[in-house]
Amino acid sequence: MSKSPALLLGFTIPDAVARPIFAADPLPAVQTHNFAWSLAHALGSAHDRIYLLSTDPVQNYPLVPQKWFAARSFVENGIEGRTIAFANLMILKHLTRFISCLAALPQIRRWQIHSIYIHGVHSPFLLFGALLALFGYRVVPVLTDPPGIILPTDGKISTLLKRVDRKITRALIRRTTAIVALAPELARPFADTLPVLVVPGILNGRWVERIQSFGKARIQSPPGKRPVVLYAGGLVAAYGVDRLIDAATLLPDIDFLFYGKGNQVVRLENSAAPNISYRGFANSAQLAEAMRDASILINPRPSNADFAVQSFPSKLIEYLATGRTVLTTRIRSIPSDLANCFDYIDDETPAGIADAIQRALIKPESKHDVLAHIEALYGEQAVGAWLAALANDRTPRGSFS
Repeated sequence: MSKSPALLLGFTIPDAVARPIFAADPLPAVQTHNFAWSLAHALGSAHDRIYLLSTDPVQNYPLVPQKWFAARSFVENGIEGRTIAFANLMILKHLTRFISCLAALPQIRRWQIHSIYIHGVHSPFLLFGALLALFGYRVVPVLTDPPGIILPTDGKISTLLKRVDRKITRALIRRTTAIVALAPELARPFADTLPVLVVPGILNGRWVERIQSFGKARIQSPPGKRPVVLYAGGLVAAYGVDRLIDAATLLPDIDFLFYGKGNQVVRLENSAAPNISYRGFANSAQLAEAMRDASILINPRPSNADFAVQSFPSKLIEYLATGRTVLTTRIRSIPSDLANCFDYIDDETPAGIADAIQRALIKPESKHDVLAHIEALYGEQAVGAWLAALANDRTPRGSFS
Protein backbone atom coordinates (compact mmCIF):
# COMPACT_ATOMS: atom_id res chain seq x y z
CA MET A 1 0.00 0.00 0.00
CA SER A 2 1.18 3.51 -0.81
CA LYS A 3 1.14 5.89 2.15
CA SER A 4 0.42 8.93 0.00
CA PRO A 5 -3.25 9.95 -0.45
CA ALA A 6 -4.67 9.57 -3.95
CA LEU A 7 -7.35 11.36 -5.94
CA LEU A 8 -9.75 9.67 -8.34
CA LEU A 9 -10.86 12.21 -10.94
CA GLY A 10 -13.83 10.94 -12.89
CA PHE A 11 -17.47 9.92 -12.54
CA THR A 12 -17.79 8.45 -9.04
CA ILE A 13 -21.03 9.86 -7.65
CA PRO A 14 -23.43 8.68 -4.92
CA ASP A 15 -26.06 6.13 -5.93
CA ALA A 16 -28.84 8.47 -4.83
CA VAL A 17 -27.54 11.10 -7.27
CA ALA A 18 -27.01 8.61 -10.09
CA ARG A 19 -30.51 7.08 -10.09
CA PRO A 20 -32.47 10.14 -11.34
CA ILE A 21 -29.72 10.93 -13.85
CA PHE A 22 -29.91 7.44 -15.33
CA ALA A 23 -33.70 7.64 -15.46
CA ALA A 24 -33.48 10.80 -17.58
CA ASP A 25 -30.68 9.65 -19.91
CA PRO A 26 -31.60 7.64 -23.06
CA LEU A 27 -28.22 5.86 -22.83
CA PRO A 28 -27.39 5.91 -19.11
CA ALA A 29 -23.78 5.34 -18.07
CA VAL A 30 -24.57 2.51 -15.66
CA GLN A 31 -21.41 0.50 -16.31
CA THR A 32 -19.35 3.67 -15.97
CA HIS A 33 -20.92 4.22 -12.56
CA ASN A 34 -20.37 0.63 -11.43
CA PHE A 35 -16.77 0.58 -12.61
CA ALA A 36 -16.11 3.96 -10.98
CA TRP A 37 -16.98 2.59 -7.55
CA SER A 38 -15.05 -0.63 -8.15
CA LEU A 39 -12.02 1.48 -9.05
CA ALA A 40 -12.50 3.68 -5.99
CA HIS A 41 -12.56 0.64 -3.70
CA ALA A 42 -9.52 -0.89 -5.42
CA LEU A 43 -7.63 2.38 -4.98
CA GLY A 44 -8.69 2.38 -1.34
CA SER A 45 -6.69 -0.81 -0.84
CA ALA A 46 -3.74 0.56 -2.83
CA HIS A 47 -3.45 3.86 -0.91
CA ASP A 48 -3.93 4.68 2.74
CA ARG A 49 -6.59 7.26 1.80
CA ILE A 50 -8.41 8.34 -1.35
CA TYR A 51 -10.59 11.27 -2.33
CA LEU A 52 -13.03 11.75 -5.20
CA LEU A 53 -13.38 14.65 -7.61
CA SER A 54 -16.27 13.75 -9.87
CA THR A 55 -18.66 14.91 -12.54
CA ASP A 56 -22.16 13.65 -13.27
CA PRO A 57 -21.96 11.23 -16.28
CA VAL A 58 -24.66 12.59 -18.59
CA GLN A 59 -25.22 13.16 -22.28
CA ASN A 60 -25.54 16.70 -23.58
CA TYR A 61 -28.74 18.75 -23.42
CA PRO A 62 -31.38 18.17 -24.77
CA LEU A 63 -30.86 14.38 -24.50
CA VAL A 64 -30.66 15.03 -20.77
CA PRO A 65 -32.90 18.07 -20.09
CA GLN A 66 -30.82 19.54 -17.25
CA LYS A 67 -28.55 22.35 -18.49
CA TRP A 68 -26.51 23.09 -15.35
CA PHE A 69 -25.05 20.80 -12.71
CA ALA A 70 -23.85 22.44 -9.50
CA ALA A 71 -20.87 21.46 -7.35
CA ARG A 72 -21.53 19.67 -4.07
CA SER A 73 -19.64 17.75 -1.41
CA PHE A 74 -20.52 14.21 -0.35
CA VAL A 75 -19.36 11.21 1.64
CA GLU A 76 -20.23 7.79 0.22
CA ASN A 77 -18.99 4.39 1.38
CA GLY A 78 -16.73 6.20 3.82
CA ILE A 79 -14.98 8.13 1.03
CA GLU A 80 -14.94 11.92 0.90
CA GLY A 81 -15.71 13.47 -2.46
CA ARG A 82 -16.83 16.54 -4.35
CA THR A 83 -18.64 16.96 -7.65
CA ILE A 84 -17.66 19.78 -10.00
CA ALA A 85 -19.97 22.30 -11.61
CA PHE A 86 -20.48 22.27 -15.39
CA ALA A 87 -22.81 23.39 -18.16
CA ASN A 88 -24.41 20.41 -19.91
CA LEU A 89 -24.15 21.96 -23.36
CA MET A 90 -21.96 21.00 -26.30
CA ILE A 91 -18.44 22.55 -26.10
CA LEU A 92 -19.35 24.40 -22.91
CA LYS A 93 -19.40 21.07 -21.07
CA HIS A 94 -15.69 20.49 -21.72
CA LEU A 95 -14.76 24.10 -21.00
CA THR A 96 -16.67 24.37 -17.73
CA ARG A 97 -15.46 21.00 -16.50
CA PHE A 98 -11.84 22.04 -17.10
CA ILE A 99 -12.36 25.38 -15.34
CA SER A 100 -13.98 23.57 -12.42
CA CYS A 101 -10.96 21.27 -12.18
CA LEU A 102 -8.69 24.32 -11.95
CA ALA A 103 -10.98 25.76 -9.26
CA ALA A 104 -10.55 22.52 -7.27
CA LEU A 105 -6.76 22.96 -6.97
CA PRO A 106 -6.95 24.45 -3.42
CA GLN A 107 -8.99 21.43 -2.32
CA ILE A 108 -6.47 19.06 -3.88
CA ARG A 109 -3.69 20.79 -1.96
CA ARG A 110 -5.68 20.55 1.30
CA TRP A 111 -6.09 16.81 0.66
CA GLN A 112 -2.27 16.60 0.22
CA ILE A 113 -2.64 14.60 -2.95
CA HIS A 114 0.39 13.26 -4.80
CA SER A 115 -1.11 10.57 -7.06
CA ILE A 116 -4.06 11.30 -9.36
CA TYR A 117 -5.99 8.62 -11.25
CA ILE A 118 -8.18 9.76 -14.15
CA HIS A 119 -11.14 7.56 -15.03
CA GLY A 120 -11.68 7.36 -18.78
CA VAL A 121 -10.57 9.43 -21.75
CA HIS A 122 -12.39 12.69 -21.03
CA SER A 123 -10.18 15.43 -22.52
CA PRO A 124 -10.85 18.16 -19.88
CA PHE A 125 -9.68 15.74 -17.18
CA LEU A 126 -6.68 14.61 -19.22
CA LEU A 127 -5.67 18.22 -19.91
CA PHE A 128 -5.88 18.97 -16.19
CA GLY A 129 -3.84 15.84 -15.48
CA ALA A 130 -1.18 16.77 -18.03
CA LEU A 131 -0.81 20.18 -16.36
CA LEU A 132 -0.48 18.58 -12.92
CA ALA A 133 2.13 16.16 -14.27
CA LEU A 134 4.26 19.19 -15.22
CA PHE A 135 4.27 20.18 -11.53
CA GLY A 136 5.42 16.79 -10.29
CA TYR A 137 2.13 15.01 -9.61
CA ARG A 138 1.91 11.32 -10.47
CA VAL A 139 -0.92 11.11 -13.04
CA VAL A 140 -2.36 7.76 -14.14
CA PRO A 141 -5.23 7.61 -16.68
CA VAL A 142 -7.45 4.52 -16.44
CA LEU A 143 -8.46 3.87 -20.04
CA THR A 144 -11.83 2.12 -20.20
CA ASP A 145 -12.77 2.74 -23.85
CA PRO A 146 -11.19 4.18 -26.99
CA PRO A 147 -11.26 7.99 -27.11
CA GLY A 148 -14.08 9.66 -29.01
CA ILE A 149 -16.56 6.79 -29.31
CA ILE A 150 -19.44 7.84 -31.55
CA LEU A 151 -22.77 7.09 -29.83
CA PRO A 152 -26.03 6.35 -31.67
CA THR A 153 -27.42 9.57 -30.16
CA ASP A 154 -24.60 11.78 -31.54
CA GLY A 155 -25.43 14.28 -34.28
CA LYS A 156 -23.14 15.47 -37.09
CA ILE A 157 -21.54 18.29 -35.10
CA SER A 158 -20.98 16.12 -32.05
CA THR A 159 -19.44 13.41 -34.23
CA LEU A 160 -17.02 15.91 -35.82
CA LEU A 161 -16.03 17.31 -32.44
CA LYS A 162 -15.38 13.83 -31.09
CA ARG A 163 -13.00 13.10 -33.95
CA VAL A 164 -11.01 16.23 -33.12
CA ASP A 165 -11.19 15.40 -29.42
CA ARG A 166 -9.78 11.92 -30.15
CA LYS A 167 -6.52 13.36 -31.49
CA ILE A 168 -6.17 15.78 -28.57
CA THR A 169 -6.85 13.01 -26.06
CA ARG A 170 -4.10 10.74 -27.40
CA ALA A 171 -1.57 13.55 -27.22
CA LEU A 172 -2.53 14.32 -23.61
CA ILE A 173 -2.26 10.68 -22.51
CA ARG A 174 1.38 10.66 -23.62
CA ARG A 175 2.13 13.40 -21.09
CA THR A 176 1.04 11.36 -18.07
CA THR A 177 3.04 9.08 -15.74
CA ALA A 178 1.64 5.57 -16.30
CA ILE A 179 -1.46 3.90 -17.74
CA VAL A 180 -4.07 1.40 -16.58
CA ALA A 181 -6.10 -0.05 -19.48
CA LEU A 182 -9.02 -2.44 -19.77
CA ALA A 183 -7.71 -3.97 -23.02
CA PRO A 184 -4.20 -4.38 -24.50
CA GLU A 185 -5.12 -2.49 -27.68
CA LEU A 186 -6.11 0.58 -25.67
CA ALA A 187 -2.65 0.80 -24.15
CA ARG A 188 -0.51 -0.40 -27.04
CA PRO A 189 0.01 3.06 -28.65
CA PHE A 190 1.57 4.29 -25.39
CA ALA A 191 3.36 1.15 -24.15
CA ASP A 192 6.68 2.12 -25.75
CA THR A 193 7.07 5.16 -23.47
CA LEU A 194 4.87 4.62 -20.38
CA PRO A 195 4.46 1.86 -17.75
CA VAL A 196 1.22 0.03 -18.48
CA LEU A 197 -1.03 -2.20 -16.39
CA VAL A 198 -3.72 -4.13 -18.30
CA VAL A 199 -6.73 -5.15 -16.20
CA PRO A 200 -9.90 -6.15 -18.14
CA GLY A 201 -12.22 -5.07 -15.34
CA ILE A 202 -12.88 -5.02 -11.60
CA LEU A 203 -15.46 -7.24 -9.93
CA ASN A 204 -17.66 -4.90 -7.91
CA GLY A 205 -17.88 -6.00 -4.27
CA ARG A 206 -21.44 -4.73 -3.90
CA TRP A 207 -22.49 -6.77 -6.94
CA VAL A 208 -21.04 -9.90 -5.34
CA GLU A 209 -23.01 -9.19 -2.16
CA ARG A 210 -26.24 -8.84 -4.16
CA ILE A 211 -25.60 -12.07 -6.05
CA GLN A 212 -24.80 -13.99 -2.87
CA SER A 213 -27.90 -12.64 -1.11
CA PHE A 214 -30.05 -14.80 -3.41
CA GLY A 215 -28.35 -18.00 -2.26
CA LYS A 216 -26.97 -20.75 -4.42
CA ALA A 217 -27.84 -20.51 -8.10
CA ARG A 218 -30.32 -22.98 -9.53
CA ILE A 219 -28.25 -25.56 -11.46
CA GLN A 220 -31.01 -26.91 -13.69
CA SER A 221 -34.44 -25.63 -14.65
CA PRO A 222 -37.35 -27.43 -12.94
CA PRO A 223 -39.23 -29.88 -15.21
CA GLY A 224 -41.44 -27.97 -17.62
CA LYS A 225 -39.70 -24.65 -16.96
CA ARG A 226 -38.88 -22.79 -20.15
CA PRO A 227 -35.21 -21.78 -20.61
CA VAL A 228 -34.48 -18.06 -20.23
CA VAL A 229 -31.84 -16.06 -22.14
CA LEU A 230 -31.12 -12.67 -20.60
CA TYR A 231 -29.37 -9.61 -22.03
CA ALA A 232 -28.67 -6.48 -19.96
CA GLY A 233 -26.97 -3.35 -21.27
CA GLY A 234 -27.16 -0.91 -24.14
CA LEU A 235 -30.04 -1.94 -26.38
CA VAL A 236 -28.40 -0.75 -29.59
CA ALA A 237 -27.70 -2.36 -32.93
CA ALA A 238 -23.97 -1.62 -32.58
CA TYR A 239 -23.91 -4.10 -29.68
CA GLY A 240 -25.57 -6.83 -31.76
CA VAL A 241 -28.96 -6.53 -30.07
CA ASP A 242 -30.76 -6.44 -33.43
CA ARG A 243 -29.29 -9.85 -34.31
CA LEU A 244 -30.21 -11.22 -30.90
CA ILE A 245 -33.83 -10.14 -31.41
CA ASP A 246 -33.82 -11.90 -34.79
CA ALA A 247 -32.36 -15.02 -33.13
CA ALA A 248 -35.13 -14.95 -30.52
CA THR A 249 -37.79 -15.22 -33.21
CA LEU A 250 -36.13 -18.47 -34.36
CA LEU A 251 -36.42 -20.03 -30.89
CA PRO A 252 -40.10 -19.77 -29.85
CA ASP A 253 -39.65 -22.31 -27.01
CA ILE A 254 -37.04 -20.14 -25.25
CA ASP A 255 -37.85 -16.89 -23.42
CA PHE A 256 -35.69 -13.82 -24.05
CA LEU A 257 -35.49 -11.00 -21.50
CA PHE A 258 -34.00 -7.61 -22.40
CA TYR A 259 -32.99 -4.95 -19.86
CA GLY A 260 -31.65 -1.47 -20.66
CA LYS A 261 -32.13 1.48 -22.98
CA GLY A 262 -31.23 2.21 -26.59
CA ASN A 263 -32.40 2.39 -30.18
CA GLN A 264 -33.80 -1.16 -30.19
CA VAL A 265 -36.37 -0.49 -27.45
CA VAL A 266 -39.12 0.49 -29.92
CA ARG A 267 -38.58 -2.73 -31.83
CA LEU A 268 -38.71 -4.76 -28.62
CA GLU A 269 -41.87 -3.04 -27.43
CA ASN A 270 -43.56 -3.60 -30.80
CA SER A 271 -42.47 -7.22 -31.18
CA ALA A 272 -45.30 -9.69 -31.70
CA ALA A 273 -43.12 -12.62 -30.61
CA PRO A 274 -44.58 -13.95 -27.32
CA ASN A 275 -41.14 -15.16 -26.14
CA ILE A 276 -39.57 -11.64 -26.29
CA SER A 277 -39.97 -9.49 -23.20
CA TYR A 278 -38.61 -5.98 -22.68
CA ARG A 279 -38.19 -5.43 -18.94
CA GLY A 280 -37.10 -1.78 -19.03
CA PHE A 281 -34.31 -0.17 -17.05
CA ALA A 282 -33.78 -2.12 -13.82
CA ASN A 283 -31.73 -1.41 -10.72
CA SER A 284 -28.85 -3.65 -9.63
CA ALA A 285 -30.89 -5.66 -7.12
CA GLN A 286 -33.55 -6.47 -9.73
CA LEU A 287 -30.90 -7.40 -12.30
CA ALA A 288 -29.02 -9.62 -9.88
CA GLU A 289 -32.16 -11.62 -9.08
CA ALA A 290 -33.15 -11.91 -12.75
CA MET A 291 -29.66 -13.04 -13.77
CA ARG A 292 -29.49 -15.70 -11.07
CA ASP A 293 -32.78 -17.13 -12.36
CA ALA A 294 -31.75 -17.12 -16.05
CA SER A 295 -30.43 -20.09 -18.02
CA ILE A 296 -28.01 -18.10 -20.18
CA LEU A 297 -26.57 -14.58 -19.96
CA ILE A 298 -25.61 -13.39 -23.41
CA ASN A 299 -23.29 -10.84 -25.01
CA PRO A 300 -23.91 -10.58 -28.79
CA ARG A 301 -21.44 -7.72 -29.40
CA PRO A 302 -20.03 -8.03 -32.97
CA SER A 303 -16.43 -9.23 -32.75
CA ASN A 304 -15.37 -7.32 -35.89
CA ALA A 305 -16.33 -3.89 -34.52
CA ASP A 306 -13.37 -1.59 -33.83
CA PHE A 307 -14.45 -0.91 -30.25
CA ALA A 308 -14.77 -4.67 -29.59
CA VAL A 309 -10.98 -4.95 -29.88
CA GLN A 310 -10.29 -1.92 -27.69
CA SER A 311 -12.67 -2.53 -24.80
CA PHE A 312 -13.75 -5.45 -22.64
CA PRO A 313 -17.45 -5.27 -21.66
CA SER A 314 -17.45 -5.03 -17.86
CA LYS A 315 -20.84 -6.73 -17.80
CA LEU A 316 -19.09 -9.98 -18.75
CA ILE A 317 -17.39 -10.04 -15.35
CA GLU A 318 -20.74 -9.32 -13.69
CA TYR A 319 -22.31 -12.11 -15.75
CA LEU A 320 -19.64 -14.62 -14.69
CA ALA A 321 -20.04 -13.75 -11.01
CA THR A 322 -23.63 -15.06 -11.08
CA GLY A 323 -22.53 -18.63 -11.78
CA ARG A 324 -24.82 -18.86 -14.82
CA THR A 325 -23.76 -19.93 -18.32
CA VAL A 326 -22.30 -16.93 -20.16
CA LEU A 327 -22.50 -16.95 -23.95
CA THR A 328 -20.48 -14.37 -25.88
CA THR A 329 -19.04 -13.61 -29.26
CA ARG A 330 -15.27 -14.08 -29.53
CA ILE A 331 -14.31 -10.45 -28.98
CA ARG A 332 -10.52 -10.16 -29.01
CA SER A 333 -10.35 -8.25 -25.73
CA ILE A 334 -11.26 -11.37 -23.70
CA PRO A 335 -8.17 -12.10 -21.56
CA SER A 336 -6.62 -15.56 -21.70
CA ASP A 337 -7.23 -16.22 -18.00
CA LEU A 338 -11.00 -15.85 -18.54
CA ALA A 339 -11.26 -17.54 -21.94
CA ASN A 340 -12.35 -20.92 -20.56
CA CYS A 341 -15.14 -19.36 -18.47
CA PHE A 342 -17.35 -18.61 -21.48
CA ASP A 343 -19.37 -20.44 -24.10
CA TYR A 344 -18.94 -18.88 -27.54
CA ILE A 345 -20.92 -17.68 -30.54
CA ASP A 346 -18.84 -18.49 -33.63
CA ASP A 347 -21.43 -17.59 -36.27
CA GLU A 348 -22.75 -14.09 -35.46
CA THR A 349 -25.75 -14.24 -37.78
CA PRO A 350 -29.17 -14.62 -36.14
CA ALA A 351 -29.20 -18.31 -37.10
CA GLY A 352 -25.71 -18.76 -35.69
CA ILE A 353 -26.65 -17.08 -32.42
CA ALA A 354 -29.73 -19.29 -32.16
CA ASP A 355 -27.62 -22.40 -32.75
CA ALA A 356 -25.09 -21.32 -30.08
CA ILE A 357 -27.91 -20.82 -27.57
CA GLN A 358 -29.29 -24.30 -28.23
CA ARG A 359 -25.83 -25.86 -27.83
CA ALA A 360 -25.20 -23.98 -24.59
CA LEU A 361 -28.51 -25.16 -23.13
CA ILE A 362 -27.66 -28.85 -23.52
CA LYS A 363 -24.08 -28.49 -22.28
CA PRO A 364 -23.54 -29.80 -18.70
CA GLU A 365 -23.14 -27.10 -16.04
CA SER A 366 -19.53 -26.46 -14.99
CA LYS A 367 -18.70 -27.32 -11.40
CA HIS A 368 -15.81 -24.84 -11.37
CA ASP A 369 -16.22 -22.03 -8.83
CA VAL A 370 -16.13 -19.17 -11.32
CA LEU A 371 -16.82 -16.49 -8.69
CA ALA A 372 -13.77 -17.48 -6.64
CA HIS A 373 -11.68 -17.49 -9.82
CA ILE A 374 -12.87 -14.02 -10.83
CA GLU A 375 -12.38 -12.57 -7.34
CA ALA A 376 -8.82 -13.90 -7.16
CA LEU A 377 -7.98 -12.34 -10.52
CA TYR A 378 -10.06 -9.15 -10.67
CA GLY A 379 -11.67 -8.56 -7.29
CA GLU A 380 -11.23 -5.11 -5.77
CA GLN A 381 -8.51 -6.33 -3.40
CA ALA A 382 -6.60 -8.12 -6.18
CA VAL A 383 -6.65 -5.12 -8.50
CA GLY A 384 -5.74 -2.90 -5.52
CA ALA A 385 -2.52 -4.89 -5.11
CA TRP A 386 -1.63 -4.29 -8.75
CA LEU A 387 -2.38 -0.59 -8.41
CA ALA A 388 -0.24 -0.41 -5.28
CA ALA A 389 2.68 -1.89 -7.22
CA LEU A 390 2.14 0.68 -9.96
CA ALA A 391 1.98 3.50 -7.39
CA ASN A 392 5.28 2.34 -5.88
CA ASP A 393 7.02 2.31 -9.28
CA ARG A 394 7.18 -1.48 -9.48
CA THR A 395 6.22 -3.32 -12.65
CA PRO A 396 2.95 -5.06 -11.67
CA ARG A 397 1.71 -8.43 -12.87
CA GLY A 398 -0.31 -8.06 -16.03
CA SER A 399 1.64 -5.11 -17.40
CA PHE A 400 3.51 -4.84 -20.67
CA SER A 401 7.19 -5.69 -20.10
